[in-house]
Amino acid sequence: RAATEIQQAIGEGIHYILVWAACGAGKTEVIYGAIEEALARQQRVLLTTPRRDVAADLHRRLQAVFGAHVAAGLYGGAAQKYPETPVLVATTHQAIRLAGFFALMVLDECDAFPYTDTPMLQRAIARLGHQAGCFIQMTATPSRKMQEQACRSGSRLVYIPARHHGHPLPVPQIQIDKSLRRWSGRDGLALPSGLQ
Repeated sequence: RAATEIQQAIGEGIHYILVWAACGAGKTEVIYGAIEEALARQQRVLLTTPRRDVAADLHRRLQAVFGAHVAAGLYGGAAQKYPETPVLVATTHQAIRLAGFFALMVLDECDAFPYTDTPMLQRAIARLGHQAGCFIQMTATPSRKMQEQACRSGSRLVYIPARHHGHPLPVPQIQIDKSLRRWSGRDGLALPSGLQ
């Protein structure tokens, strides 16, 4: 449903799409259809992410789905630099160097360090996103500002509240071990009696 909603939004000319999905819900997989449509039209696609390990993983996954000749990586340790392929997977730092029109631009993990703490990266990605035909941001934890932007006219919010198997996400629980006694002493930092 989310993949169809993204493709419909692109077909309607929606410029900005926020994919808000639970961790492990399949954010990458829901954009495969949009990438396939762009490739069928011989258009360029950019996937960017703040983290090098995520860029490398996305690169491998896209090559497995679309072919090694279709997707190239621009990140530390990638085999080629600036190859001529229709799909580029880059870290946000490498994306700064890119120019030109991308029919589809995807920013994955848009809430991750160092992107969120680096205004220069944010400006560069915003410039590329503004020039793109469609700019998709994907995250499990969108900021209030991102949510508000996705609800404006000309934007779309695609929400995926659960993983594909439908089971609820694990919620951490605090376990208190009552065998550990509260430390006390003149500075409040004395060792427990068994350790003195």
